Amino acid sequence: MEGNKVSSFTRRRFVIWGLIFLVGMSSYGFKRKAKKERCLLCSKYIKPHLAVDIVLKKKKIKVRTCCPMCGSAIEARFREKGIEIESATGSDYYTGERINYLKGHFAYDSKHIECCVPAIYVFKKKEDAEKFISRNGGQYMTHDELLSTKVRKKLEEGLKK
Repeated sequence: MEGNKVSSFTRRRFVIWGLIFLVGMSSYGFKRKAKKERCLLCSKYIKPHLAVDIVLKKKKIKVRTCCPMCGSAIEARFREKGIEIESATGSDYYTGERINYLKGHFAYDSKHIECCVPAIYVFKKKEDAEKFISRNGGQYMTHDELLSTKVRKKLEEGLKK
């Protein structure tokens, strides 16, 4: 008789610990890990704080690149081929806020390199871009200057390395 009491107590304890284990595993994410995204242009893993998203007008296709360098290079290629861009967003390097990439302020060819070369960083405010350049080198550019023929050639050279 006493053996039955111990076994029922052991069973309850086992059930309670089993439930605690299941609840714990579900809260820690006993889920399948998401695949890491890769850049459409250079195939590097995408870091969200550097990523550029370009949405094409036709069919609303979204293209994601690992950094502003690849974003600018692929945007230039789309424009050369007459593919219209509906919108483009990037993250302000200082704040992480998603901003309109087409109206951003850029630090071009910085000594600070986090992804592709030449290193390009986008900022919401011109002052932030200039502050970054004073610390890390580089050249201030607007979006239109970034896509100029001279810069575009350097971007393509960077992709070949």
